[in-house]
Amino acid sequence: PAPVASTPAPTSSIEVQFVGNPCTSNSPGGECAICTGDCDKDSDCAGDLRCAQRGGNASTGNVHVPGCVWGPDSDSLRLSDDDFCFMPISQPGVINYVGECSSTSYLCGLCESDCDSDSDCEGDLICVRRDGFEAVEGCTGEGGPRDLYSDDVCAPDPASITPAPVASTPAPVVCADKREAWTIGDISRSWCTWAAKTSTASRCKNRDLYADCPQTCGKEGCTA
Repeated sequence: PAPVASTPAPTSSIEVQFVGNPCTSNSPGGECAICTGDCDKDSDCAGDLRCAQRGGNASTGNVHVPGCVWGPDSDSLRLSDDDFCFMPISQPGVINYVGECSSTSYLCGLCESDCDSDSDCEGDLICVRRDGFEAVEGCTGEGGPRDLYSDDVCAPDPASITPAPVASTPAPVVCADKREAWTIGDISRSWCTWAAKTSTASRCKNRDLYADCPQTCGKEGCTA
């Protein structure tokens, strides 16, 4: 089953190791250990390990193996399209490769990859397509240690995300501040322009802004 509880990222520094193709042919019990490959499917890996499908993007050098490290002089292995066993973890809200999600095996949760369609995601999440390490709305951690290059991520539908309210700044309350700008909702306004000759509403030279002015500038100061 897909991991559900948030789990800390392992501090493992196990090096990626190619043991055969398939790795099952050279592994005790016919199951591949963590950070070994080449695996073809999750069942090739021991226990709860899964097979990290690195695909054709491995040749970019950007596709790592979650929880594993590349050893010295491992460029040829890193740039190969071999796949390796890894331990998935759960870290909701952070982009996190957990395996090849599907409706017939396990679904990707919030900010998890890799999905191919919305049906591969839990609940109302949608599968967001990517070509690299693009940011995903509603998630953090793009390009992080558990984000696989160009993998698609399950995330909230942008249409369902309520935008954060835009803070408003109070209008100036003294005439000395009359030329400062303030914000009403998401609109930036200019404070009523000071005119020294009259004490009437005509002091607000910007007539289109007058309705938004909570106060007008009187001859002796700002009044309600």
